[in-house]
Amino acid sequence: RYAAGLENDSGTVPQNPARVINLSLGGGGFSASSQDLYNELRSLGIVVVAAAGNESSSAASYPASYANVISVTAVDAQQRITSYSNTGVTVDISLPGPLRKITVDGILSTGGSDGEHAYTFLSGTSMASPHVAGVVALMLSVNPELDGDDIDRLLGSGALTDDIGETGRDDLYGYGLINARKALDAALSEAGDSSSAAPRLTASASALSFGSTATTREVLLRNGGGGDLDNVSVSADQPWLTVDASLADASGLGTYDIRVDRDGLAAGVYEGSLRATSSANSVTIRVLLSVADTFDSDLGQIYLLVFDPELDEVVAQAAPTLSGGEYRYELPEVLAGSYQIFAGTDIDNDLLICDAGEACGAYLTIDQPLTVDLVVDRDDLDFPIEFLIALPVTGSATNAENARIGTYRSLEREAETP
Repeated sequence: RYAAGLENDSGTVPQNPARVINLSLGGGGFSASSQDLYNELRSLGIVVVAAAGNESSSAASYPASYANVISVTAVDAQQRITSYSNTGVTVDISLPGPLRKITVDGILSTGGSDGEHAYTFLSGTSMASPHVAGVVALMLSVNPELDGDDIDRLLGSGALTDDIGETGRDDLYGYGLINARKALDAALSEAGDSSSAAPRLTASASALSFGSTATTREVLLRNGGGGDLDNVSVSADQPWLTVDASLADASGLGTYDIRVDRDGLAAGVYEGSLRATSSANSVTIRVLLSVADTFDSDLGQIYLLVFDPELDEVVAQAAPTLSGGEYRYELPEVLAGSYQIFAGTDIDNDLLICDAGEACGAYLTIDQPLTVDLVVDRDDLDFPIEFLIALPVTGSATNAENARIGTYRSLEREAETP
């Protein structure tokens, strides 16, 4: 109520209360008094946006699931729902919010620990939600007459988003991916004005990394501006790189399958590019590929971590040993629950696994860490570990995925310490 300007120390309402409120938080069940508050905020023309939650659940999560609150979920660099995002009937809109080191598509934000401050890459629906709130603020800046009901109406009509997933609203992506340009145009149109936005070709990713095992990725090309966009075509500059317009329309907009062929390539790291052209502009997408030398299963010391997404911390660890060409591990007893499993090396000895250039893996894959329900002993949780190809990141930011995967305590060092 303080953020909305409904109450303050003097008991009066500020002359200019907040028009948009972002809630990157969650917890607790439904509360009738809280619902009354959000209804009151809506009646005052205040728009509330909230993170859908990171429990990989379709159950209602609050405050995002309250009526008169815009619920935001997160997609990855390929515009697919992330493994952690909540979904369901109350999801309204989606926006990139994760971090996947091999494509470096996290959300850059301020952060810090132990008294040190830095720009860090963060992941979660809490990273996606404020961007939607920012777009709503932009809409209100060009058309202050809009209110929450107007935003809902425009959202439902598709005027604020690019439709992804099933046609129309669905329980994974809501009404689709927020498009700031379209949202501004819609706000101006409601005011009887128009920005006359020019057509603009955009791609779902600016870089693709295939590592040493992946063979296929997807890229979505769309019109990120206004008007008509046509004559879209995509070409590759390397013989090992091919493009197939799998779900493109007559203008060339749509989904393209990008494939790599390692046959005949010597061991090493390869770089190529895709060039998408149109009647308006062109887009270049960087492609990285690695070819492993003769198979060597000895990656050195591996650290395996059991991560609890709900507690946001590592709850168990192991140091697998190499035997018969495989790293075999046995975990100490852990409480029954839902966990994710990560493993990797620490070449730079900084007590963090999966830095750039270090081997890394996750169950099921590093692209799609799977939350495993451990209620009985399991002996089938096998997954690959490989060296990552890291796309460059400017600045000296600490990578927040390392913090998420967790700091391990070296078992060897622990044993050597008196």
